[in-house]
Amino acid sequence: MNLLRGIVAKIFVYTLFGLLIVSFAIWGIGDIFRGSGQTATVATVGEREIEEAEFRRLLAQEYGILQQRLGQRLDPEMAQAIGLPRQVLNQLVIDSLFAYQADDLGLAVTDATLRATILNDPRFQDQLGSFDRNRFEAFLRNQRLSEPQYLERLRAQVVRERVVAALSSGVAAPRALAEALYRYRNQTRVADYVELRRESVGAIEEPDAATLQSFYEERQSDYMAPEYRSATYIHLRPRALFAELGVGEAELRTAYEERRPQLGTPARRSVSQIVFDTREEAEAAIDRLEQGAAFEAVAEELTGQPPIGFGSVTRGDLPGALADAAFELEAGGHSLPVETDFGWHVLNVSDVQPGQTPSFEEVREELRDDLLMAQAIDALVSIANQLDDELAGGATLEEASRTLNLPLETVESVSAQGQAPDGTAVEGLAGTVRFLETVFGTEAGESSLLVETDAGGYFVLGVDGVTPAAPRPLEEIRERVVADWTAAERDQRLLERAGKLAGRLGEGQTLAGVAEDEGLQVMTTPPLTRDEVDPDVTPSGRLASQLFGLEPGQATVAGSPNGQLVAVLREIVPADPSANPEAVTRLQAQLANPLANDLLNLYGNALQRDYGVTIDQAAIDRVLADF
Repeated sequence: MNLLRGIVAKIFVYTLFGLLIVSFAIWGIGDIFRGSGQTATVATVGEREIEEAEFRRLLAQEYGILQQRLGQRLDPEMAQAIGLPRQVLNQLVIDSLFAYQADDLGLAVTDATLRATILNDPRFQDQLGSFDRNRFEAFLRNQRLSEPQYLERLRAQVVRERVVAALSSGVAAPRALAEALYRYRNQTRVADYVELRRESVGAIEEPDAATLQSFYEERQSDYMAPEYRSATYIHLRPRALFAELGVGEAELRTAYEERRPQLGTPARRSVSQIVFDTREEAEAAIDRLEQGAAFEAVAEELTGQPPIGFGSVTRGDLPGALADAAFELEAGGHSLPVETDFGWHVLNVSDVQPGQTPSFEEVREELRDDLLMAQAIDALVSIANQLDDELAGGATLEEASRTLNLPLETVESVSAQGQAPDGTAVEGLAGTVRFLETVFGTEAGESSLLVETDAGGYFVLGVDGVTPAAPRPLEEIRERVVADWTAAERDQRLLERAGKLAGRLGEGQTLAGVAEDEGLQVMTTPPLTRDEVDPDVTPSGRLASQLFGLEPGQATVAGSPNGQLVAVLREIVPADPSANPEAVTRLQAQLANPLANDLLNLYGNALQRDYGVTIDQAAIDRVLADF
């Protein structure tokens, strides 16, 4: 029987291997050794390959972040249309280029540097300025990053910042460039003009029905009732948790002691100093002061210069050693010699303003509110995560609200401007601007993602219904349409009259002569720069730009708040950079930023040329096809 079992087992094994061999013969074995024939990389930077998996992962992260910022579900085609894949690929390429450059330059970012960067990031700090692990983890969840992924990204960011800082420091614009731009910006033009006012047109008869109907149809978009939406939402408010939280007396007093330096008004001193190279010189100055000499006189006598004034300062405004010395003095007193890296200092205090610290009772409620708010925001992070998990698991807003015992709120009808159909503002909407953006960015019947408000809360909503924008009936707004037609007709007649006057000027008549014929007054503008729009300076916001397209003696027509202007360019006044060297210097400093950006772009192009960048569009298309 054992021999029989062995024979049967061998027959089974041989049969199995035979089937495998046949299948290899039919389908081939090349792919096992050669792969699929498709590259697993989307780009190559130098010798480093950016893998499809890496590109896919970062694309998914940025796609999720973009959805969260918009507060709505984003169609993948829309994400591609706005260039998200290209942005992600550029980020990966730039990170690789800078990583190569950092290696060549010997730059290294230590773990200690990363740790300090994270601890000092305000996004990860609580109300007291201390690192809050919960906030850090919430950030990672929102960014859809693991901690190692974030550290890798942060390391690349620090490297970039170091290289960019080294490149952009010391960039300066040529003086000649600043002077040329100064001439362009500060050239002015002066014009003579007359004004045709609307009231000069006279009475206009009401239009007939056909004219009014035609006008209404041409401008129907001006008479649209806006789109309205109804929504159901859950709003998590920090203050709603105050009743469930508590702050003990001991905790309040501890917070008071910790914040005492920031509460109230700090003490101030009006401080001046004399600085010497040696202690002996400083002691000689003190001897003269103790003999009754004035502080200013001693400074002039021993240094040839007046004292250096700090002005009115707090303890924190001065370096440690100088602060200790200055804030031990009374008004009129001087210090003993104080040594710093800059030499030996003798300080004088001319005025003392005592600090005022409020009592514990005076700030008790403020402290309690701050501590409760910090607790509530931390608690809301946990509740928001639970709510997010419920919704991600397929629960509706109603089901999630029942499960987590959260109130469900509704808005019956609201426009994108936050108004109800009767024109009144809809009150109480969560983080109003973001709420409205989310309502009108979410499809009907769909729910948004969880959105954080500026007040530290969260909301999530579902759009229940949409009333599309539609034109209001003419009968409903007839008076408004008649008023609009009348105003448009008056402006058209006024524009035609202004055009005729400008035509007469073009035929050689003078503005003074035309004005006299028409009973108008000739006025003159002040010198106008090309972008002048201030109504206290120019009679028309459009006039300045039009004047810069004319030669002296040429005319133009420009709309004004009261009607139409007919203007003739009188004079072109060049700008002289030598008359205002300080302004040229400021302009030169302003040009440094765009020049630094241009330099960085050139640097990036040079890195690409030096290390080489190859993009595999077919691999990118495969990722996008599956996205």
